[in-house]
Amino acid sequence: MRVQLMVTLNIPDDPVDVNGLERRIMTTLREAGQALWLQTFAQLEGQAQRRYPGLSKGPTTRLLITQIGVIRVTRQRRLNAQGQSFCPLDRLLGWQPGGCEATRAVRRRAIELACEYPYQQAAWLLSRELGERLGKSSLHRWVQQDGQRLMAQVIAEWQALQQAAAPPHQGATAPAAVVLEADATSLASQDPQHPGRLWAKLGLAYTGKERYSSKDAKQTKYRLLNKLLCGAVTDWETFGQQFFTQAEQQLQVSQVKQQLFLADGEEAIESLRQLHFPTSHFQLDWWHLTRNIRQAMRQNERLTRLLLRRLYDGQGATIPHLLRQKLTTLQDEQQEITQLLTYVSRHQASLYTVHSLKEKFPDPALLNVGSGAIEKNVEVIISRRFKKQGMCWTQAGANHLLKLRILKRDAQAWDEFWNT
Repeated sequence: MRVQLMVTLNIPDDPVDVNGLERRIMTTLREAGQALWLQTFAQLEGQAQRRYPGLSKGPTTRLLITQIGVIRVTRQRRLNAQGQSFCPLDRLLGWQPGGCEATRAVRRRAIELACEYPYQQAAWLLSRELGERLGKSSLHRWVQQDGQRLMAQVIAEWQALQQAAAPPHQGATAPAAVVLEADATSLASQDPQHPGRLWAKLGLAYTGKERYSSKDAKQTKYRLLNKLLCGAVTDWETFGQQFFTQAEQQLQVSQVKQQLFLADGEEAIESLRQLHFPTSHFQLDWWHLTRNIRQAMRQNERLTRLLLRRLYDGQGATIPHLLRQKLTTLQDEQQEITQLLTYVSRHQASLYTVHSLKEKFPDPALLNVGSGAIEKNVEVIISRRFKKQGMCWTQAGANHLLKLRILKRDAQAWDEFWNT
């Protein structure tokens, strides 16, 4: 099949600048492209009629959203031997029943915008690019459809890993060490099955750090090497399966001898660590511990400074004793201090885990006591897109968008997703 089209560009005799020429050229190309689409469909319609015969039922129109605008495709309806109505062209092109279709390039661009901007703004930007008005409902529908497609891949990968007789990439050289971090943040919910709040989880893994800030910079900045991100708006068990699957596929984590797991001591995260990363060494995050100390001490700056000084001087074992003494002298803060005492006592053995790993880890820069890496990624990946004023989510809607948003950050994986 061959489709030909002659394009004519009319240029006025009056003086014009390159900007005026560009507008005329783009308008002509747009009109020519739409005409080319229609001629192509006219020839495909003939092929479809010959391949899928039946009793004619007259024409019907379908919309196709393309990079050069909306194409209104007129095609014939037929009745098959069972008396069912169908469109031969739809069968030839593999279109599902419905009145509107979008090309893969349009859907990809729509989802790329939805990953970065609120749906209303993303729809406006896409409309400007295509020269056709699109509503946010179309973008939302595409995110859910392709999010489901991505989730099917995630589930298949977990099932394949469970059924595999040997770990993936067996024989490949595993990293000498890996740092794993996990955290969660709440989202406003409009899901009737999850009233109140939803919890978005994020897992981070990396094998090294590389400084990229200049020597004269006031703050030293590092780039994480072999960085892995896994996010989900689901229960902790499912998230743990997905985090482990990704870490196993990309970093062969089960074969890594030195693993450091940095977290805030949340029981669900600790259960996840013990189940999926049982050989990892747990380090309690000092950022969360410092915050808990300040909240429990309220206005008592003197005691706050004393507790933090003990922590940073390597005398964290004395903190529970100081807190018990405090309980005997105060009435108002007893509940907060009791909670802090329980928290510190439960994780006392994990306050200085990194100190015992200095001789084992190949890169001392990996031995952190603060969760700056995961906190920053939670802010960038989740908060900037999901926690703006007035935003509410369903669990499926947030989960699909989060999965796509993380995948989009890996250019190669993003291309592979759209090429399959």
